[in-house]
Amino acid sequence: MAKKKTEPPKRPATANPKTKPVRLDLTPEVHQMLRVVAAVQGQPMAVFARQVVEQTVKKLYGERRGR
Repeated sequence: MAKKKTEPPKRPATANPKTKPVRLDLTPEVHQMLRVVAAVQGQPMAVFARQVVEQTVKKLYGERRGR
């Protein structure tokens, strides 16, 4: 009987290994709108969504700290 090869565990592909994943559930309508808007911008949906979330969070966090 042949020995089974042990391979290192496969890791998910991420753009930056220092990022942390976040699950985002969207309605089918919003998902379709995101697909269209990201395509118009010439970006993958994940990249576009990440940029929008980062910009919004930084803005809101800055307003919170400015109080």
